[in-house]
Amino acid sequence: MNKEEEMKCINCNNNSFYECENINSAGGYGPDLLPGTGILYHAKLSAKICSNCNFIHWFINDQDMERIKKSTRFELKEYEQD
Repeated sequence: MNKEEEMKCINCNNNSFYECENINSAGGYGPDLLPGTGILYHAKLSAKICSNCNFIHWFINDQDMERIKKSTRFELKEYEQD
């Protein structure tokens, strides 16, 4: 089963989404959402918007995740689950 088949909204458990891919993480006038992923290259985002509650789920691809792991701007933190 792939990610799309398993996708459920974490807010309302719905499984229907509006999707858009290849969104720049740094716009000309907007904030740099993923700093430290490159000077000339900015990570690409994918968005899935729940058709029921409008919650936005953001994702980056595996290659860009490797940039995040190597970046000094991000710190991995682990939280206990309830």
